[in-house]
Formats: sequence, structure tokens, C-alpha cells
Amino acid sequence: MGQFASYASYSARLSRLLEDSQLAVNRVASVDAALDGEAGREARRLIELDDRRRDGVFFTSSPLREFAFEGVSSSITKNSVLFDPACGAGDLLLAATDHMPLQATLAATLKAWSAMLIGCDLHAEFTRTCRMRLLLAAWRRHQFRGTKQTRTKSWFGGIRKCCGLANNAGYQRATHILMNPPFAHQSADINCDWASGKINSAAVFLMQAIEASSEGTRIVAILPEVIRCGTRYGRLRDLIAQQSQLNRIASFGVFDRHADVDVFVLDITTRQPQGARSSSAWDWKTDLKTSATVSKYFDVYVGSVVDYRDACQGRWFPYLTVNSIAPWGEAFDVACRRRFPRRVTRAPFVVIRRTSRPGDKFRAVGAIVRGTKDFAVDNHLIVCKPLDNTLRSCRRLVSLLREESTSRFLDQTIRCRHLTVDSIKSMPWVNCG
Repeated sequence: MGQFASYASYSARLSRLLEDSQLAVNRVASVDAALDGEAGREARRLIELDDRRRDGVFFTSSPLREFAFEGVSSSITKNSVLFDPACGAGDLLLAATDHMPLQATLAATLKAWSAMLIGCDLHAEFTRTCRMRLLLAAWRRHQFRGTKQTRTKSWFGGIRKCCGLANNAGYQRATHILMNPPFAHQSADINCDWASGKINSAAVFLMQAIEASSEGTRIVAILPEVIRCGTRYGRLRDLIAQQSQLNRIASFGVFDRHADVDVFVLDITTRQPQGARSSSAWDWKTDLKTSATVSKYFDVYVGSVVDYRDACQGRWFPYLTVNSIAPWGEAFDVACRRRFPRRVTRAPFVVIRRTSRPGDKFRAVGAIVRGTKDFAVDNHLIVCKPLDNTLRSCRRLVSLLREESTSRFLDQTIRCRHLTVDSIKSMPWVNCG
């Protein structure tokens, strides 16, 4: 908590800026900086990285917030109420003010905007900064007229310290919900019906917004790509499709140079659940249809061995790990041996490294296991067992993995840092006979 308290020094600096009634040119530049990126830079300077990671303190950059708002601004009117349940220093609410109407005076604008903007965060240092930045934004748009109004503490009372998951009143009041929620992992609640074990906090915030808001609420969320692509979030995607109408899904790429995670923007409008409507009706992934996919020719699954967890029991087998075979290589055997009582795979087959980064020259790096031996395969590898049990099919698949079109397909299909079974199954079987 002490590390977050250090951010109060930045809030104090903004307070002094608001009190400057005669703005010189350099002060105008200071206001512009405060509204565009400075809050995030100061968070990185004043708060330790571990503390920021723990609480998901990664503020939205200007390019990302502009990307998120594409197509949203026309729906904002004087009667709109915009709620950010994890507002931080207010970047998304600031983006909304660019599209909110001005009144005749600064005081009238502040009164109107205070009724339209609500938000919460766990840290009072951030909500205080958020309120001051909104004041600065209104003042800037009024060309720095009405300076006395910026000294009052009565504006933006709807921006307050509280937990965004518990503020049901905020969700229910909102016509628009804007969020860049924390991406940290947490344990799924016992009543969670779409996942168990460790889940991404962003998914929890998204479902809370959908379930707690009124029908017709527009939700614009910046989310990690794992929610769009990850196998474990399939049930979540089904529930989202049942309870909302899709306006837009768009991949952005890396969050920023300080947070190396790929993100996408989800823009939806809530509605009453529509029974068992499938999320396949949504274009969650780029839809590159082809007459055949890898799943037609291969059985695809994750290796069965979780080495740190599985006891060494049963028969001895050659044990295949990420380091057992050189990329694109072929091998009859590996040096490592392991006892394993469950599923093994008989050669020939292809293994693909699960770790994979969008933008890599080869998104799916493969190797071939030849011969007729049974292998225990580590769960950091994806197994592709040819249905015709031939080495020829294995070589065709590895050739396909090296194609630029395959990497491009996977870049469009899955922006996570690991490949899934579904992403490999869905790869087009192009020019492979």
C-alpha cells in the first residue's frame, strides 16, 4: 500500500497545475502531457513493477484508447452515463470526454460531465488523479476559461475508491461500460459456471458487467487475447454470445512496450439471454474457410505428461520434451526415458511446440518422430498423429508449418503466447494433396 501512496505526489502536482490561473505556454504543454500518457509514466516511475503486476496497474495508451473507441462515439449523448469499473487514472473516461458535448460555461460542463461519468478503483490515489484529469480535460476544452471552477472539490463525485466487481449500482446506471480491467490471475469462484481453477481477472470483470448491467448497455472492453482464443474460455464465449449482441471484435496487438501481452477490443450490447445460441455465430477468430483442415488428416492433442506432477510409474518409455528434437528435425529415438502409466503415442507423428509468439517467423515449429516406438510426450508439445499412420503425411504437415500462409493464419487466429489444439486443427490443409 505504501508503494501506491507514493503516487499521491503526482496527484499533488496536478492539483498545483489546476490552481495556476495564468497559464503560460509551458503550462499548456503540462496540461496536454497530463491528459496524454503522463499518468502511466508516473505510475511506472513511482510504483514497483511487482505491485503494478499484482493489481493490474497498466494504464491505457492513447493509441489503444482511440482504437477502442472506434464506432462508439456516435452513441454518446447528453443522457449517456459512462462507467469504468477499473478506472485507474481515468484514461478511458478521458477518451469519452473527447466526444461529450460542451455546455456554455465550464461550470455547466463540469456539472453535466459529473452526472455522466462514474468509475471506481481500489486505490484512492488513482481516483483522485482521475478526477483532476477530468477537470483538466474540461478546462482544456473550454480553452482555460473559468479557472475558479477548477478549484472546487464538488465535481466528479461518482469517481470513488471501491471494488469494481461490487459496484452493482454503477453497472445498473450505465448506458456505456468502458473497461481495461486487471489481467492478473485469480481462483474461480465456487459459483462460476464457465471455468474452474485459475482464471483471468479480466474475464471476471467482463461477465460481471454483462450480468449486472441493464439490457441495451454498451460494453467496450480491452481484454487479453487468451479470452478470445483460449480453449478454457470457450464456455465463457458461449455465455457472452447468449447474453449480448456483437458490435465489434478487433485485435490490437501488444498492449504497449511496457506490458508485453496481446490484447483485443470487444464491443457488445447486452440483451436478455437467448437460450443455447452458439458463439460460433460470432467471428471470434478470423474465418479463413477451406475445403480441408489439419483435423481431417491428423488426430491432434496435447502431450500427456506433466512432469512435475505425474509420478514415475508403469512401463519405461522414451520421453519426448521440447528440447529432445531440433526444430524441423526427424528422430527415431531420444535419450531421455521415463516411466508413465497413461497415454503414449506410437511413431510416426509430428510434435509442435506450444510456446509461440504472434509475429514470429514460424508460429508453429514442428519436428517428426519416426519409426514404430511408443513415446511419452510432455504437455509443452502438441501431438499430431497422422490418421493414415504414414511418414509421408508427417512430412507434408511439417512442410505446411513452414509456409508463410500458415504463420499468417495463426497470427490472425490466435494472438496468445501459446498454441492450442483447436488452432492447429483448424489450419487450412493447403497445397498438401
